[in-house]
Amino acid sequence: TSLVPVIHGRGSAGRDAVFSELDYAFRPARRILGVAPEDARAFSLRTRRWRYVYWRGLPEQLGISATRCRVHEDLPQDATDALIAVVRQAVRDSHALVLEDYNKGVLVPAVIRAAIDAAVEAGIPTVVDPKFRHFFDYGGATVFKPNAVELGNATGGRVQAGDDEWLEDARRTLGARNLLLTLGEHGMALRCEDGTTFRIPTLARQVYDVSGAGDTVTAFMAVALAAGADIREAAVLAAAAAGIEVGK
Repeated sequence: TSLVPVIHGRGSAGRDAVFSELDYAFRPARRILGVAPEDARAFSLRTRRWRYVYWRGLPEQLGISATRCRVHEDLPQDATDALIAVVRQAVRDSHALVLEDYNKGVLVPAVIRAAIDAAVEAGIPTVVDPKFRHFFDYGGATVFKPNAVELGNATGGRVQAGDDEWLEDARRTLGARNLLLTLGEHGMALRCEDGTTFRIPTLARQVYDVSGAGDTVTAFMAVALAAGADIREAAVLAAAAAGIEVGK
């Protein structure tokens, strides 16, 4: 949006349309899509209702502009019951369960409990990427994966990633089988249910952009565990994938 109206004291309404350009020449997506560096550009024109995106060498996109939800109300009971039924059926047909909590009111305690219980009954792993509101409601998850800021805010204390006893206390408090703590450029710390701690350094040669690293770790942990990897193997694979995601 434009800052000109603000500078000249005419309010902060901005323009009715916003134009932006995305350069992804140094992102892994460029290599995956097979796009030349000079063509790794996208152009977006967004109004209050529509968003048009032009990608060089790729199909154009036209859609409704998304509005970030600022009211975080929990699902009503009827919607919760319906969602639980859908989740239980989906888990029976799955090899892993991923719960990514965005504090939007969908992952209410009843849904969380039903999903994890269904995964335990089906014998599949559960990987959790938590947020603050229901941080302590994921007991029984195979892997609980907060970052240091999230864990520190939830526990109300300083994160001591280098202290095995502190990590074990945190794991027990959360009720998770395994605690995977992501530490940004310092890699990850995995506290396992067997009482061991496994630390994995970051595998990125040069960090370019840390955006998406946590989601990448969550996804690869789930895929690796579903494929039969043990918890340490899965963590190493997830760290390698995150290194590719954030590397230049």
